[in-house]
Amino acid sequence: MLLFKHLDSMPYLTRQITREAYIEKYRPEFAALNFSNKYLKKNTKLLAFFLGNRGYYSGHEIFFKKDGFRDAVKNANTCNDILVELKNLKFTAIVLNYDKFNNWINTSFSEQEKKMITEFFNLSVTRLFRKGGYGLLSDVNYFVRSASIILAGFLISINAF
Repeated sequence: MLLFKHLDSMPYLTRQITREAYIEKYRPEFAALNFSNKYLKKNTKLLAFFLGNRGYYSGHEIFFKKDGFRDAVKNANTCNDILVELKNLKFTAIVLNYDKFNNWINTSFSEQEKKMITEFFNLSVTRLFRKGGYGLLSDVNYFVRSASIILAGFLISINAF
Protein backbone atom coordinates (compact mmCIF):
# COMPACT_ATOMS: atom_id res chain seq x y z
CA MET A 1 0.00 0.00 0.00
CA LEU A 2 2.86 2.39 0.78
CA LEU A 3 4.37 1.92 -2.71
CA PHE A 4 0.98 2.65 -4.26
CA LYS A 5 0.80 5.96 -2.36
CA HIS A 6 4.40 6.82 -3.20
CA LEU A 7 3.86 6.35 -6.93
CA ASP A 8 0.58 8.31 -6.86
CA SER A 9 -0.90 6.38 -9.76
CA MET A 10 -4.52 7.46 -9.22
CA PRO A 11 -4.35 10.50 -11.57
CA TYR A 12 -3.10 8.18 -14.32
CA LEU A 13 -5.52 5.36 -13.55
CA THR A 14 -8.45 7.79 -13.53
CA ARG A 15 -7.20 9.39 -16.76
CA GLN A 16 -6.61 12.79 -15.19
CA ILE A 17 -3.12 12.75 -16.72
CA THR A 18 -1.68 10.99 -19.76
CA ARG A 19 0.69 8.03 -19.71
CA GLU A 20 3.47 10.35 -20.91
CA ALA A 21 2.87 12.87 -18.12
CA TYR A 22 2.78 10.11 -15.51
CA ILE A 23 6.04 8.51 -16.67
CA GLU A 24 7.77 11.88 -16.99
CA LYS A 25 6.87 12.71 -13.39
CA TYR A 26 9.12 9.85 -12.22
CA ARG A 27 11.56 9.57 -15.16
CA PRO A 28 12.54 13.06 -16.36
CA GLU A 29 14.63 11.66 -19.22
CA PHE A 30 11.42 10.28 -20.71
CA ALA A 31 10.47 13.64 -22.26
CA ALA A 32 13.56 13.70 -24.50
CA LEU A 33 13.17 10.03 -25.46
CA ASN A 34 9.47 10.51 -26.15
CA PHE A 35 10.26 13.50 -28.38
CA SER A 36 12.79 11.41 -30.32
CA ASN A 37 10.24 8.62 -30.69
CA LYS A 38 7.68 11.03 -32.13
CA TYR A 39 9.84 13.17 -34.40
CA LEU A 40 13.13 11.55 -35.36
CA LYS A 41 13.54 9.20 -38.29
CA LYS A 42 12.91 5.52 -37.67
CA ASN A 43 16.56 4.60 -38.34
CA THR A 44 17.90 7.00 -35.68
CA LYS A 45 20.80 5.67 -33.64
CA LEU A 46 21.06 7.47 -30.29
CA LEU A 47 24.23 8.02 -28.29
CA ALA A 48 23.06 8.38 -24.69
CA PHE A 49 24.85 9.99 -21.76
CA PHE A 50 23.84 9.68 -18.13
CA LEU A 51 20.32 8.29 -18.47
CA GLY A 52 21.01 5.56 -15.94
CA ASN A 53 21.09 3.00 -18.78
CA ARG A 54 17.31 3.43 -19.07
CA GLY A 55 16.81 3.06 -22.79
CA TYR A 56 13.63 1.02 -22.59
CA TYR A 57 11.46 4.06 -23.42
CA SER A 58 13.37 4.65 -26.64
CA GLY A 59 11.90 3.46 -29.89
CA HIS A 60 15.33 3.79 -31.47
CA GLU A 61 18.58 1.91 -31.26
CA ILE A 62 20.31 3.42 -28.22
CA PHE A 63 23.86 3.05 -26.92
CA PHE A 64 25.31 4.08 -23.57
CA LYS A 65 28.94 4.33 -24.65
CA LYS A 66 30.86 7.29 -23.32
CA ASP A 67 34.08 5.82 -24.67
CA GLY A 68 32.93 6.27 -28.30
CA PHE A 69 32.55 10.00 -27.74
CA ARG A 70 35.70 10.19 -25.62
CA ASP A 71 37.74 8.45 -28.31
CA ALA A 72 36.27 10.71 -31.01
CA VAL A 73 37.40 13.75 -28.99
CA LYS A 74 40.83 12.34 -28.11
CA ASN A 75 41.53 11.52 -31.77
CA ALA A 76 40.15 14.77 -33.19
CA ASN A 77 41.99 17.86 -34.35
CA THR A 78 38.82 19.88 -34.98
CA CYS A 79 35.20 19.83 -33.88
CA ASN A 80 34.28 18.56 -37.34
CA ASP A 81 36.49 15.50 -36.72
CA ILE A 82 34.25 14.63 -33.75
CA LEU A 83 31.17 14.81 -35.96
CA VAL A 84 32.79 12.70 -38.68
CA GLU A 85 33.77 10.02 -36.17
CA LEU A 86 30.29 9.90 -34.63
CA LYS A 87 28.85 9.59 -38.13
CA ASN A 88 31.31 6.78 -38.87
CA LEU A 89 29.92 5.04 -35.78
CA LYS A 90 26.45 5.63 -37.31
CA PHE A 91 25.21 7.84 -34.46
CA THR A 92 22.61 10.31 -35.66
CA ALA A 93 21.50 11.94 -32.40
CA ILE A 94 22.65 12.49 -28.83
CA VAL A 95 20.44 12.35 -25.74
CA LEU A 96 21.93 13.45 -22.44
CA ASN A 97 21.60 14.69 -18.90
CA TYR A 98 23.16 18.16 -19.18
CA ASP A 99 24.47 18.52 -15.62
CA LYS A 100 26.11 15.10 -15.47
CA PHE A 101 27.47 15.39 -19.00
CA ASN A 102 29.01 18.80 -18.27
CA ASN A 103 30.56 17.47 -15.06
CA TRP A 104 32.05 14.53 -16.96
CA ILE A 105 33.44 16.85 -19.65
CA ASN A 106 34.96 19.20 -17.06
CA THR A 107 36.67 16.37 -15.17
CA SER A 108 37.71 14.12 -18.06
CA PHE A 109 39.12 16.34 -20.80
CA SER A 110 41.96 18.82 -21.25
CA GLU A 111 41.31 22.52 -21.79
CA GLN A 112 41.96 22.14 -25.53
CA GLU A 113 39.57 19.18 -25.74
CA LYS A 114 36.91 21.11 -23.80
CA LYS A 115 37.24 23.97 -26.28
CA MET A 116 36.81 21.54 -29.17
CA ILE A 117 33.77 19.93 -27.48
CA THR A 118 32.22 23.37 -26.98
CA GLU A 119 32.77 24.15 -30.66
CA PHE A 120 31.26 20.77 -31.59
CA PHE A 121 28.07 21.52 -29.65
CA ASN A 122 27.90 25.11 -30.92
CA LEU A 123 28.67 24.45 -34.59
CA SER A 124 28.05 20.79 -35.46
CA VAL A 125 24.81 19.85 -33.70
CA THR A 126 21.48 21.50 -33.07
CA ARG A 127 19.40 21.19 -29.93
CA LEU A 128 16.08 19.66 -30.88
CA PHE A 129 14.61 19.38 -27.39
CA ARG A 130 15.40 20.29 -23.79
CA LYS A 131 13.36 19.74 -20.66
CA GLY A 132 13.98 18.77 -17.06
CA GLY A 133 17.76 18.82 -17.42
CA TYR A 134 17.76 16.44 -20.40
CA GLY A 135 18.33 17.23 -24.04
CA LEU A 136 18.22 15.77 -27.52
CA LEU A 137 20.67 16.99 -30.17
CA SER A 138 21.37 16.06 -33.75
CA ASP A 139 23.58 16.92 -36.69
CA VAL A 140 22.05 19.86 -38.54
CA ASN A 141 21.89 17.76 -41.71
CA TYR A 142 20.10 14.83 -40.07
CA PHE A 143 16.71 15.97 -39.08
CA VAL A 144 13.30 14.56 -38.74
CA ARG A 145 10.42 13.37 -40.82
CA SER A 146 9.52 16.86 -42.09
CA ALA A 147 10.44 20.50 -41.58
CA SER A 148 7.02 21.30 -40.15
CA ILE A 149 7.46 18.69 -37.44
CA ILE A 150 10.82 20.11 -36.41
CA LEU A 151 9.23 23.54 -36.15
CA ALA A 152 6.55 22.07 -33.91
CA GLY A 153 9.33 20.42 -31.90
CA PHE A 154 11.05 23.74 -31.32
CA LEU A 155 7.77 25.23 -30.17
CA ILE A 156 7.33 22.34 -27.77
CA SER A 157 10.92 22.70 -26.60
CA ILE A 158 10.65 26.42 -26.04
CA ASN A 159 7.45 26.04 -24.04
CA ALA A 160 8.96 23.24 -21.97
CA PHE A 161 11.50 25.40 -20.09
